[in-house]
Amino acid sequence: MKIVRCPVCLRDPGLSRPDVVVRYPQGPLRIFKCSCGLRFSEYALNGIPPGLYGHSYYDHVRYRDQEGSNAYLAHLADFFNRGLAATTPEGRKLLDVGCATGDFVAWALRAGWEAEGIDISSDAVEIGKRRNLPVTQADLLALPDPLVRYDVITLWDVLEHLPDVQSALLVANKVLRPGGLVFLKTVSSFSLLERMARAIYHLSIGVVDGPLKRFLVPGHLYYFGQKNLETLLANCGFDLLRLENSDTPSRALFRSRVMTAAFDLIYFFQRATRTGYELLAVCRSRQ
Repeated sequence: MKIVRCPVCLRDPGLSRPDVVVRYPQGPLRIFKCSCGLRFSEYALNGIPPGLYGHSYYDHVRYRDQEGSNAYLAHLADFFNRGLAATTPEGRKLLDVGCATGDFVAWALRAGWEAEGIDISSDAVEIGKRRNLPVTQADLLALPDPLVRYDVITLWDVLEHLPDVQSALLVANKVLRPGGLVFLKTVSSFSLLERMARAIYHLSIGVVDGPLKRFLVPGHLYYFGQKNLETLLANCGFDLLRLENSDTPSRALFRSRVMTAAFDLIYFFQRATRTGYELLAVCRSRQ
């Protein structure tokens, strides 16, 4: 295993012993923790396994069930609109990075934005193209230069998937117009549910890892907290305008009314203690 610098504190994160090890059919997955609090997967060090972002990765209830998809999209759109209320970009050109099958691109087009999306998954992009959406298979780090600049870049559920998250944010800053905005959502490693799952894991000496696997999924390379997300954005040339702790709506995740009711109750306690599973932020480029 190679030694790398933490993308937040830029120090050697220390890799002598993993924080947890969760077992998947394809093998164990080690999760490490830097002294600054950032948690990260060994895939951030050794590379993402081939085929991880194939068609099956997107076979999630929010993509299969229209009601769930609409609820999740409304969740993103609500934060997007509230973030815009604090500051208004000069133009209407928007790039959705990690657009998946194009749901947010379609919403932005309906809302009057000159929107397009990119994603590394050929399967997801193909679905988007069949919907006649302006989506392209591309990597943010490989975008050509010079490039038409954007007024807004969205990174919904993207940061946790990027091996070189700092370089990606620097590129996003570069392709924004001066004073442009970045909207993002990423997973938090400090949710109440994950803390409970982590406690079960440690109390069982690593034997009971099932609950923790619900949070430490193989596709996530990084798990942020509010402080280290703020530091990362500042280091990459952004001024934070708004940061919220939230949760994906239960109806976007479950069809069962019993499950949605149970999770709504859990979400109530997570909101009360500011320990939701999501971090949503809007920030302005300093350039």
